[in-house]
Amino acid sequence: MKSSFNTWINVNIRLAILSSCALLFPSTILAAPIEIDTPDAHIVVMRALDSWSGDEGASEDSLEAVADHEGGFQLERPQGLVLGFPLLFGGLNDDVVVQGVNSALKAMKFKLTQSKVNFKVDKPIALEPEKFAEFAKYQRTLYQNLVASEGNPATLHNSVRARKFFSSVLALGTVAIAGEKYGTLGKETMLNSGIPGDVYQFSSSGRAALTPLDTPDFKAASYKSIDVRRVIQGNNERVGQVIIAYKTDKTEATENDALIKAIVSLTGADTTVEAIKQARAEDLSKRQAIWNACVSEGKCKNE
Repeated sequence: MKSSFNTWINVNIRLAILSSCALLFPSTILAAPIEIDTPDAHIVVMRALDSWSGDEGASEDSLEAVADHEGGFQLERPQGLVLGFPLLFGGLNDDVVVQGVNSALKAMKFKLTQSKVNFKVDKPIALEPEKFAEFAKYQRTLYQNLVASEGNPATLHNSVRARKFFSSVLALGTVAIAGEKYGTLGKETMLNSGIPGDVYQFSSSGRAALTPLDTPDFKAASYKSIDVRRVIQGNNERVGQVIIAYKTDKTEATENDALIKAIVSLTGADTTVEAIKQARAEDLSKRQAIWNACVSEGKCKNE
């Protein structure tokens, strides 16, 4: 892999990227993934709740939701967007995943509600199992580049509201697709940002699934197929991801079962407020170490 792949995004490149494409994805990154095994699938849940954010207000809001045992979601289904919370004058959608999540949450004394910290689970993107290791590596590198591009985590909480445009960043897939959508400008932006040209080994949909996350690796080649779903929480405040690696042929039933388990975990019903705080502290420590290393190498300007 080209050495430029490991270089940091400098200020000029950040601005070039931001001016080339829409600001779509949040700046905070997941701390610790949850891995769930079933007879039919291996599920990796990178829960947005566990990520550190400089936006202290949004951080507190999400903790309060868990403390109150409340959560809600939207899910991209083949028939369109399905709401995973009750409407004001109506009940829950009869979608099998929504009903399954609701039943599981009730047993954990959680309830589905509509709030500003609800999350959206995007449509599945199929990924070839033999390409997962490279996919995970791209995401980890983008995570490192993102931390460097944001600035010193120790001071971000003082300026995040004034620098709101930095709270949304481009995922690697969006930058890559910019090469197709915006021509030469997009391609130059992609290459100058340290993203290798061989990112085009992935399909357009595969590139679109790439997200700045410190992604765990596993022996994915032995699985039948892999689906990746991006998760956006709140008002584009946090990002997560659900990876479902199927041990058997994917069916509607196995997909629904995996989604129910993943979404229950995304709500925070299987954790505690204290555990979330600890995960965020670990994420902050990791981000600070990346920033400090970037400064010591002369690639980031000390703030």
